Amino acid sequence: MLTQSKDIISVSDFQGSLRDRKANKPTHLWWRRLKYWMSRQGVKLTPSGHKNYSFWAFPSAMDKLKTGMEYLARG
Repeated sequence: MLTQSKDIISVSDFQGSLRDRKANKPTHLWWRRLKYWMSRQGVKLTPSGHKNYSFWAFPSAMDKLKTGMEYLARG
């Protein structure tokens, strides 16, 4: 029996804090550069009602989200 598959976007994440005063300087610099790079490559989205939470979608993912493709956000 054949099963049909469908495309779905899955979330990936990085965790860290730019405000962590205990982080050493190279680590802090790496996070700042990553945040800058993400801001240049992706589209920053903030869900309504979640002003302290935001994420970036790369252009190809953003195009798919705009067409209504389903996504798995893990909560």
